[in-house]
Amino acid sequence: MQWLKQSINLWGFPFTITVESLIWYLTSTALYLAGSVFLTILLRRLSARIIENEDKRQHFLKWSRRFIRLTVAFGVLIAFIHLLGFDSFETVRKVYQVLSTPFFSSGKSSISILTLMLILPIVVVASWTGRLAKRSISPNVLTHFGLSVEQQFSFNKLIHYIVMTFVFFFGLTVIGIDLSAIGVLFGTLGIGIGFGLQATIADFCAGLRLLGMGLVKEGDRLHINNLDCFVKHIHLLNTELTTFENESLILPNSMLTGGIIHSSSFRDRHIVIINTVDVSYKSNLDQVISVLRNVAECNPWLLPESEIDVRILSFGDSGITMSLRTWLSDANNRPMAKSWTYLEIWRAFKSEGIEIPFPQRVVHQAKD
Repeated sequence: MQWLKQSINLWGFPFTITVESLIWYLTSTALYLAGSVFLTILLRRLSARIIENEDKRQHFLKWSRRFIRLTVAFGVLIAFIHLLGFDSFETVRKVYQVLSTPFFSSGKSSISILTLMLILPIVVVASWTGRLAKRSISPNVLTHFGLSVEQQFSFNKLIHYIVMTFVFFFGLTVIGIDLSAIGVLFGTLGIGIGFGLQATIADFCAGLRLLGMGLVKEGDRLHINNLDCFVKHIHLLNTELTTFENESLILPNSMLTGGIIHSSSFRDRHIVIINTVDVSYKSNLDQVISVLRNVAECNPWLLPESEIDVRILSFGDSGITMSLRTWLSDANNRPMAKSWTYLEIWRAFKSEGIEIPFPQRVVHQAKD
């Protein structure tokens, strides 16, 4: 086994390693890689059973893979340092000493490079803890206390932000940052910054109003600037909306609270659609009303036991304008239901021989 003690020169570098150290390094690297592959497969199978939402599952797997790769890279680096003949633990201790040396001190607070590096994990942990706290509250419990759907949404959002803020500031105290010094600093800068961030502060306060009063919740259907939108996410500064064309609108919260909110699902998701159609003056209106009622009764999105209303709106130049009002069980179905109703009206009129007139005008020519 003397060959294990033989030295290998690294192509002119001032380092000499033994065959035994090289085998140990390659074995450690292979074990790191095999362990990362095994852990990735295990997390993929566990997440498939625990996390039902596909987007959340992919998000979890993405960050899990990044953490595993970072851990493997760190382990391979430590093994490589040991391969070159250095004491890996002593090297890590010296690096830690350099990173933890404060470059700014004020009172009880000492800020170092390591302190700044730890802020990002604190933010991640605070955000994750806030989401966990929000998901841990059962809707049945909130319903038992008499909270409506809007109030439950606002309560969950507030719990999310409160827990996240508490964990964030607690993490700052753990890494050695004095919160009293931060308060003084923010108080000094707040006066000058407040003038430049008036719009941002207004959006922030508007976000608190949206969450606290339950004016809008995620999943609501709004009508803004002649656009029908769904509320996708509500943040403290802005609200993300999605149109039926799958376009995203980022709306400052102050715009929502500073005017009229046109919502189709605020307290009640039931909604009425109105389909208008012209019929010829030769048509039998009783037959037209009966046909329109039959079309509404066959609507797959019809609210059960709701009233179907057929009206004569006006006598136009080309025909009689009829109106069909149909109740839907969910406002989100309005586009599909309205299109379906028009198509079925066309088919029913064609089957019953009811004429939909073209625009026309009668011109009488005076005699000489």
